[in-house]
Amino acid sequence: MIVECLPEDIKAEKLRKANRAAKREGRKLGQSTISRIGLNVFVTNLDEDELPKEQVWYVYRLRWQIELIFKVWKSVASVNKVKKAKRERIESHLFGKLLWVFLGWGIYWKIVGQIENKKIAVSFNKMMKNFRAFCKHIKTGTLVKVDDAKFSIRIFVENVLSTCMLEKKKNTISSIDIIIKLIKLTEIKC
Repeated sequence: MIVECLPEDIKAEKLRKANRAAKREGRKLGQSTISRIGLNVFVTNLDEDELPKEQVWYVYRLRWQIELIFKVWKSVASVNKVKKAKRERIESHLFGKLLWVFLGWGIYWKIVGQIENKKIAVSFNKMMKNFRAFCKHIKTGTLVKVDDAKFSIRIFVENVLSTCMLEKKKNTISSIDIIIKLIKLTEIKC
């Protein structure tokens, strides 16, 4: 178990949000909650030599990003919603949804690879919502000619680049930055 004390400004912000949420729900914060609000607690079964304490926060942050990707799969691709049917039909349906998700994932990384300014990022969640709308556009049969398809794809990519940018939050680092930091820390250790 690794316990980390948060800076006073972050602790005050978390306390303010917790008080607001408690008030909205018609309750008060308990003393034990208030005393824990200024702490980050990480629990792992890895030894210090397998995962140094300096890397724990980055690994947990990256793990959270993976959880968010699964959330997108559920909310945008609806992989958790299956109607009652024969087993083969359900398997085919889920397989189709997963193919769609991986196609979107591939498109996402193609678009990200085209961005020259590496300080900005595309939101996977927003891009997948746009991709779902784009696929509905294709499914309705509005794309008849090959030229129309190329034009629609170009419009889709431009739309993603203009409306799906990840909002940079103060004092946060991206998943890619976390991976780079972990690699550097591992290289130093080796």
